[in-house]
Amino acid sequence: MSKITKLFKSSGGSGSSSRSRKGGPSPQEALFRLRETEEMLTKKQEYLEKKIEQELATARRHGTKNKRGKWDLDKIDELMLDIHEQQDVAQEISNAISNPAGFGEEFDEDDLLAELEELEQEDLNKHMANVTLPSVPSKKLPSKPASTRKRVEDDDDMKMLSAWATY
Repeated sequence: MSKITKLFKSSGGSGSSSRSRKGGPSPQEALFRLRETEEMLTKKQEYLEKKIEQELATARRHGTKNKRGKWDLDKIDELMLDIHEQQDVAQEISNAISNPAGFGEEFDEDDLLAELEELEQEDLNKHMANVTLPSVPSKKLPSKPASTRKRVEDDDDMKMLSAWATY
């Protein structure tokens, strides 16, 4: 409906109905509605109270029947500790499976190479400590004169080098 239609409908009626709409319900209507609401709320309260009594009776019946299954607090604590331990083991296994072979992100390649070099050096030092060297002669060895042919070649090479440098 348009606003104009609503305006004309509300203004064109009998005086008593427009009065009840504008001013609200009459005092008699209001009292009647309040009494109805009070009756409905009283009935709901009675129903809920009966329902509570039924649930309490059911809980009492089941509470007295279930005494056979009582657990000792020590047994419960032991069971909880076992469960926690098993969860920890399962978490460790899950972490071990999810990490790729244990390498890569955990170690720096430069550190690993440096450690490898240290280990190789230690191994070499151990090996060299067990090596026995031949004894060095204490007498002076006779010197062999250089061949004249070799000396002539060297002299010729020096002359050529000298000529080239001064050129």
